[in-house]
Amino acid sequence: MHLASQVDVVTLENEFVDAGALRTLEECGYALFPTAGSIALVQDKLAQKQALAAAGLAVARFAPVATPTRCASAAGTSAGPCC
Repeated sequence: MHLASQVDVVTLENEFVDAGALRTLEECGYALFPTAGSIALVQDKLAQKQALAAAGLAVARFAPVATPTRCASAAGTSAGPCC
């Protein structure tokens, strides 16, 4: 909070920050670029790929996998690694 209170805008260059902490800064009125929501999106690779695909951008084949069995099954049907 101290740093954010000393500047007009906080910018980030990577995704390795706590998106929840960034959301708290936004809720306190601080301007963040990219936004906490954008950081949260790129931290969740499945959500990121789904958003890119929904926007019409080309993405490699992907499938959600919740268990090792599902991962093995998906690996048999896709062209790349899944886990």
